[in-house]
This record gives sequence, C-alpha cells and structure tokens, in this order.
Amino acid sequence: MWSALNQSHSVFCHLMEHFENVLTPNIVWVDMNEMDFSSGAPVKRLPLDTGQVYAGNAREHFIEAKPFEFQGL
Repeated sequence: MWSALNQSHSVFCHLMEHFENVLTPNIVWVDMNEMDFSSGAPVKRLPLDTGQVYAGNAREHFIEAKPFEFQGL
C-alpha cells in the first residue's frame, strides 16, 4: 500500500509518470516537465513492441509516431 500511495503522490506533485515492469526489476519514469506539449510539437511514443528494456528516465527513448485516431464511444 505504501508504494502505491508514494507513487501517486509523486505523479500528482511533480508531473512525473512512472512504470514498474513485472518482467524486469527496473523502474522507468518520464518527467512531463521535460516533454514538449506545445501546439505543433511532434507526437511521440515509447517503443515497447520488441521487448525493449528501459531503466530510469526514458524521455530520450521516445520516437516520433503517427497520432492514433479516436474511435469514439
């Protein structure tokens, strides 16, 4: 329970998103303050499709991507 509470606090107070993979002992995070969300900025994604393993701040591993289309409700 402490881990979940501590992680939630981190996300809301510091605009940090993190992920703990059950297959590796690594903690991965992205500091949202370091990302470019401005109008016209390229869409990016973190590749997870071929077994990539990340540790620490993964911001530099994001690649440009095609925006996905919302399918609606």
